[in-house]
Amino acid sequence: MSGRARIVVAAASLVLGTGVAPARAAFPGTNGRIAIAVQEWRGADPCQPVPHGCEPELVSSRIETILPDGGGRRVLRAFEPSESVSSDNGPAWSPNGRLLVFQQGARLATIRRDGTRLRQLPLLTINDREPTWSPDGRRIAFVGERLCPYCTFLYSVRRDGSGLRRLMRHAARWPAWSVTDTLVFVNYDDQPRMQIGLDDALYTARPGGSRLRRVFSRYWGPGVQPDWSPDGRRIAFGARRHIFTIGAAGRGLERLTEPSRPRLGSADPAWSPDGKQIAFLRGGDLYVMRSDGGGLRRILDAPGQDLDHPDRHWLELSGPGWQALPR
Repeated sequence: MSGRARIVVAAASLVLGTGVAPARAAFPGTNGRIAIAVQEWRGADPCQPVPHGCEPELVSSRIETILPDGGGRRVLRAFEPSESVSSDNGPAWSPNGRLLVFQQGARLATIRRDGTRLRQLPLLTINDREPTWSPDGRRIAFVGERLCPYCTFLYSVRRDGSGLRRLMRHAARWPAWSVTDTLVFVNYDDQPRMQIGLDDALYTARPGGSRLRRVFSRYWGPGVQPDWSPDGRRIAFGARRHIFTIGAAGRGLERLTEPSRPRLGSADPAWSPDGKQIAFLRGGDLYVMRSDGGGLRRILDAPGQDLDHPDRHWLELSGPGWQALPR
């Protein structure tokens, strides 16, 4: 098999699965820098037994950017453990490439592209996460939690934190907002077995909830993180240890990645602003490939967890987002 396995089939008839993390959308423009959330961990010393092993220590977290060729790596902003950037929520670039929005603690925050002017939005629900920008850059859609089981709903707010709106009644995760003013998200409402995480479905809808359409169904595991192509015609997502794309109407499914050795899951895709490349995570490292699955290259190698190493130190990357620059 070459860099791509092409499958054209009705999406609702497939069973796929895998990944880790949240969402945004690519906006058209010239390819800028790739932003990513980085958490630095250290193994407990001495190791304190806990039910699932040894409890690691979060040393720090930060937002970094890197050029698509792997050069020019920079730390935009570093945070203490008490104000950590969520490992489940990567930063999302605004359509003009000037701001980043991300989850800090239980609320959303923004910074400028040079890492200055940190602005925390007010706490809008009990946990505000997984932000994505509207195509005009005036609002931010996000997942807000309420005090009830599986009560994760889509909201939007102005970028200063005012004007909170609930977008639709469906329980949802991982939204992304396209240039065609369409949201894609994972919906849990039609899951009779949702307590064990089965039958997740990928939906699209207008921000008010109209034109609801299921474009992909069945279990795929955590970290689907759908991302729109910059023209709003296709959706990239992680499933069954691979990166896939599918048309906005749910047709033309394509698998882009091949099995890796050792078998490492691929997840969290981020489309480039010119539509020609996709960044994603594989085995904890950051990769870039062409949007047809060819030209795979690793651009950021993150030290993995190794408790036998004297430092017992590792990094966790999450949610790459690709900056759009003016043409």
